[in-house]
Amino acid sequence: MYFVIANATKYKALYWNKTGFFLCYKRLEKSKFKWPRKLNGRVLNLSPQQWQWLYAARQELSLPIMNKLKDWLDKSALSVNNQSLLGKAIHYTLGQWSNSR
Repeated sequence: MYFVIANATKYKALYWNKTGFFLCYKRLEKSKFKWPRKLNGRVLNLSPQQWQWLYAARQELSLPIMNKLKDWLDKSALSVNNQSLLGKAIHYTLGQWSNSR
């Protein structure tokens, strides 16, 4: 199930894989999604294989970025005041990190 918000700057995908739901969310800063609402009068659907390709590509592209973010959070946590807003945000994010994988 896929949702494109009316102004086409936000996209959500909800997928069930028999073990739980996977939610993907993307927001564009400077452009809009070009998403076909209907194809020849019908809703566009992806097969399970097409979904797996999309998911695998997302994982491959996002994993290096997430690893760099984690490295930055770990390093920053050592040098930022824990009571500052940034310090609180960093420690909160690190505390939630295992839930994001």
